[in-house]
Amino acid sequence: MNALSASMMVEELIRNGVDRFCLAPGSRCTPLTLAVARNPRARIFKHFDERGLGFFALGLARGGGGPAVVITTSGTAVANLLPAVVEADLEDLPLIVLSADRPPELRDTGANQTINQVGLFGNRVRWFVDLPCPGTQHGADYLLHTIDHAVARARCGPVHLNAMYREPLAPDDQGPNLLPWLGSLSQWVESSDPHTRYARGQRVVDESTVQELAGLLAADASGVLVVGQLRSDADRAGALALGEMLGWPIVADLGSGLRACVSSSHMIHQLDVILQHDAAMSDGPDTVIHLGGRFLSKRVQAWINRHKPSIYMLCHDSDHQRVPGMVTHRVLGSVQVFCEDLARASRPGTDRTWLERWQERQSRCTEVLNMHLQSVLSEPAIARTVSRLIPEGHHMFLGNSMPVRDMDMFTWPECRAVGIHANRGASGIDGLIASAAGVAESRGKPLTLLIGDLSALHDLNSLNLLRESSSPVTVVVVNNDGGGIFSFLPISTQEDVFEDYFGTPHGLQFERAAAQFELAYTRVSTMDDFVASYTEAVTGVASSLIEVTTQRNLNVSDHQSIRDAVTERLDA
Repeated sequence: MNALSASMMVEELIRNGVDRFCLAPGSRCTPLTLAVARNPRARIFKHFDERGLGFFALGLARGGGGPAVVITTSGTAVANLLPAVVEADLEDLPLIVLSADRPPELRDTGANQTINQVGLFGNRVRWFVDLPCPGTQHGADYLLHTIDHAVARARCGPVHLNAMYREPLAPDDQGPNLLPWLGSLSQWVESSDPHTRYARGQRVVDESTVQELAGLLAADASGVLVVGQLRSDADRAGALALGEMLGWPIVADLGSGLRACVSSSHMIHQLDVILQHDAAMSDGPDTVIHLGGRFLSKRVQAWINRHKPSIYMLCHDSDHQRVPGMVTHRVLGSVQVFCEDLARASRPGTDRTWLERWQERQSRCTEVLNMHLQSVLSEPAIARTVSRLIPEGHHMFLGNSMPVRDMDMFTWPECRAVGIHANRGASGIDGLIASAAGVAESRGKPLTLLIGDLSALHDLNSLNLLRESSSPVTVVVVNNDGGGIFSFLPISTQEDVFEDYFGTPHGLQFERAAAQFELAYTRVSTMDDFVASYTEAVTGVASSLIEVTTQRNLNVSDHQSIRDAVTERLDA
């Protein structure tokens, strides 16, 4: 019965288009493991570390193709998935956790490898079910319908199915005849369709609301289109068309994908840098249209907060997104459809004075960055160089703390069609290598991971995923011997505790780690060496690791010198 029910669950997942299974070794999940291994249509990924496995599945989901399934044994193996579940929850990423568990009679008895897995992830999952031990007392259609419902709920976030199994866990050829139990499922057995089909609808805004919102947009408004994380190329095309029709500056977060897929004179790529200039910070919008999820830059948010726009429209298709307090109009619906409808109902902007002022600032800022970030190795220069040299069609995954911020501030503004990804839900430094590996596998394209040294150390086990990846991943580790972002915070002035408790120097390098996982390795300390090594790595067919040695105590002054140069140029 264990084997039959597990094989039905796996078959039903695959019939729903969920064919990617991430497995970690364990005994209690034997029925599920065998069911996956023996289904020829299952795509299987294995990893020995459940925490890394969860983030790998998250990367698969982030790369597209719907939810991935993570299968674990009982006990702390399941608990190790919590960080990935949290990230999936905060970013509405599809994920199915299928955990094996001890039977109910072993709960609260001190049985080995048994914890309370019921509701383990709390309100971080969209749905939870505690599946009873397989038995003929439950109808076969119950099991299939449960899987169908789980897949439907997982389309916009994580779900958790907890499956209890009694021993024996391996199938018994001398077991009872279970064909009568399947009698009601003859049609399902003979077909290749799911038991229960869930139709998906699309949220749209009614016409009267569109007309009302369009009427609020003055043709001469000092408006800005802020674009956060978007889900599709159709959303991006709609956002670009709306911004250009209104004649407004477009401020696109890295997570939107807009900055890396289109070329538009309306795009203000370096707004975070420009806003360090007092006159620019004082020149604020009176109208904001915010599309998609939240955006990275605190400075952009502070700019909007400072000027308290009279109109702040936010459109996103997720019920779970938190809404900034200053939002005046919340639109829950398709970003693409909303942009198309609003563009149709609004008057085109004719006064380009506001836009041209920001275009001039962008042009001057670009001049400064080109001059300062070409020949001397620095952390800002690494980010800009990667964005300039990464081949078209590749993908990029950005580590949290400094890498994603540097890329947001200093990215090369010329259009280069690459996919950009980051774990910005909880913005943690864990699981980044695994997530990048999952995106590369899902997309089937080479990927560059730009990551800090502490983040790399945090997920060292996941280098094994890169060794086995079918798509090469180039890992660029910026090693400044500690937590570089803390040097930008007020705590950095507390010299008696800063270095030991926040800077946290470790004195480690990554050469032996790369060798352990059979990855090609290079260590560089000059810009010429980095350009040569990176150019060679991204044209190769195997994953590799480039370690870039920088000085943490110089990074703040590097950023300050760029800020001073930009300010001087904008004042000219």
